[in-house]
Formats: sequence, C-alpha cells, structure tokens
Amino acid sequence: MKPWTSGPRELLEHAIEHFEKGSAFDYRISFISIDNSVELMIKTYLGLPKRIRKSEGPSRRKLSEASNSFPELLDLLDEFGSEKIEGVDLGDIEWYHRIRNTLYHDGNGVTVDSEKVDSYLQISVILFNSLFEEEFNSEAPLEPASVVGEIVLRSSQLEHNLNILYRERFPEEGERRVPIIMAVERLTEKGILPEKLAAQINESRKIRN
Repeated sequence: MKPWTSGPRELLEHAIEHFEKGSAFDYRISFISIDNSVELMIKTYLGLPKRIRKSEGPSRRKLSEASNSFPELLDLLDEFGSEKIEGVDLGDIEWYHRIRNTLYHDGNGVTVDSEKVDSYLQISVILFNSLFEEEFNSEAPLEPASVVGEIVLRSSQLEHNLNILYRERFPEEGERRVPIIMAVERLTEKGILPEKLAAQINESRKIRN
C-alpha cells in the first residue's frame, strides 16, 4: 500500500462500515465519509511530486487556492489528471458533493437513500483505483449493493473502454479525454460503433443520471 493513499483509504473503509449497518443515521455518516475521501484523494493526487504522478501538476499556490472550492478542485483534476478519470463523470461527483453539503449543514432530519450512498461509493472506489493505480481492496473487490450502484459501476467500465477505443481510432486527438457523448457520436459516424449499440449506451447514461 502506498503511504499517501492511507488517508483516503481509511475514510472509505469507515464509510463501508457504516453503509453495511443500514440505518438512516449510518447512511448519512457513510455518505459524508465517502465525500471526504473523494476530496482528500483529489487533493492528494494533485499534490504528489511529479516523480510519483509521472505528469505535470498544478503549482502549490494554484492547488492551495482551489482547495477551498470543490468545483475548482474538480477543474484542476480535469486539467491535470484527465487521463486518470476515464469512466468517472466529474459532474456526478459535484452533484453528490452538493448532497453531502445538505447533509452536513442542514442538521438532523435530512436523509440520503441507500442507492445514492452505494452509487457514490462505487464512483469513489473507481476514482481511488485510477488515481493511485492501486486496488482499494484487491482481496475482496467491492460489489454494488443496489441496481443503481451496479449501473454506475458497469457504465464506468464501459466509458473507460470506449475512451481507449476512441484514442486508438483517432490517434491525432492525442491522449486527451473526450466527453463520452462525443466519443460515441464520432465512433458511430465512422461506422466503428453500431447505431443500435450507440443508442443503448446513450439510454444507459440517461438511466444512470
């Protein structure tokens, strides 16, 4: 285990412990812990030395300024780690973060359902594995606990594979990450992706969102 992953890992483990207890209170605590882990893993990745990250990163000043604004932190990740977030929709993460703020600041009486917790948990594990190139739990992979969580996991795997296919077929685009909608559209236009399959992918994204 890489030493810089211990903080995000511990927060995710804490989230899973509460999620498995299954009460409304535990779902709240789990969701907040997942979000804290996501924020910490993004900050940790962006703050790693170039020798470890193997790519350019933001300046200390830039990272410090963005650390107080979650949307700006996501913008930095998109700018300096786009190749690391295939299969992860930053818009989803920002939406879940807003739910977390409601849970955290509005006090008692605000709840979150298990499917949202499970979905965010799946996203966070995918992000952890991708950013740190290390399996969150290699001995016992985390399985989705709901249909929505399953959709999130499978959609992320599909988007990852589509981005690989896109780069293979459009090498002139370089290594930059493209929106999945654009990738599907261009692959379909070139006859690489059957129209029926493209329609199914777009429909699955609607269900996920």
